[in-house]
Amino acid sequence: IETLEDLEGKKLGVQIGSIQEKLGLQVAETIPMTVETRNLIPELVQEIMSKRFDAVIIEDIVAENFASKNDTLTYFPVEIDNTDYKAAVFPKGSELKEQFNTAIQELIDEGKIEELRQKWFTSAE
Repeated sequence: IETLEDLEGKKLGVQIGSIQEKLGLQVAETIPMTVETRNLIPELVQEIMSKRFDAVIIEDIVAENFASKNDTLTYFPVEIDNTDYKAAVFPKGSELKEQFNTAIQELIDEGKIEELRQKWFTSAE
């Protein structure tokens, strides 16, 4: 499986209630496949290892980590749209919203978000 089209007729696993579940269901609207959910990402990986799933959709950096530790796993990015699903919630009309958005953009521009992503979401070798 190297492309989304290769998932046709396959069994795809996704984490229940996740962004990836929504993405898997969206892909299944155009590519006929079975989509099943599990509660936790390690359960999804176990299902692949035991060949009960043909593929799973998980966060990219998590996929990188699992693949780096197991040479029988590989991954490719799944891109449907450019929607950014991260969110912070503020009371309606809060003046903090714009300040928050500005601060986050500055962190992105400075590379700090990527630095934190690498620190907290990649495993130490």
